[in-house]
Formats: sequence, C-alpha cells, structure tokens
Amino acid sequence: MNNHLDNHIHVEVNYYSFIVIFLVCLAVHVVKSHLEGFCKMITRIRKGCNSEQDKIAKEISDLQKEQSAFNPVDDFAKHSKLQRKIVAKQSALKEAVHQQKKSLRWYTKLRLYIVLRISLVSDCLTLHNM
Repeated sequence: MNNHLDNHIHVEVNYYSFIVIFLVCLAVHVVKSHLEGFCKMITRIRKGCNSEQDKIAKEISDLQKEQSAFNPVDDFAKHSKLQRKIVAKQSALKEAVHQQKKSLRWYTKLRLYIVLRISLVSDCLTLHNM
C-alpha cells in the first residue's frame, strides 16, 4: 500500500512539474513576442526623435546664418526677432532631447523588469526541481 502511495505522489509531482514547465514556456513565448513589438516601437520612436531633432537643429542653423547677415545695431528689430526664433527652436530641441531620454529610460526599465521576471521564474523552476 505504501508503494502505491509513493507512485501516486510521484505521478502527482510529475504532473505539477509538467504544468509549471508548460506555463513557463508559454510565458517566455508571450514575453518574447511582446518584447519584439516593444523593440520595434522604441526603434520607431528613436528614429522619429532623431529626425525631428535633426530638423530643428537645421532650422536653428539656418536662422543663425540669416541672423548673421544683419547688423545688431543697424537692424536691431530684425536681428532680435531672429534671436527670439532661435531661442524658441533651441528650447524645442531641448524638449525633444528630454522626451527621447525619457522614453529610453522607460524602455530600459521595461527590459530590466522582463529580464528580472524571467530570472525569477528560472530560479523558481530550479528550486522546484530540487
């Protein structure tokens, strides 16, 4: 009778191990498929930010070239109007850089969270099999 009980426990442990391994494989598959989507999204955001930043930087450069054509004393109004535009564009550029850094921090935190979760599941499986 004791042998029958041992076999029953052994079968039950194998059944639970199978379920846990299946769920972990399923979770890894889901995370992997979502992670690829997140990577594509972040890549699009980064490329968009860089092109936006390049565009703003070119506009600043063009305004500075245009401003250099005017004498600050003789053409004070035109010179200062261009200076205000330059300052506004520089502010927009700083904001774009800030937003890019913010999105990269979020992406880095997400990657770290996923790696830690996978590591935790792996550790649980290791402890469970012991």
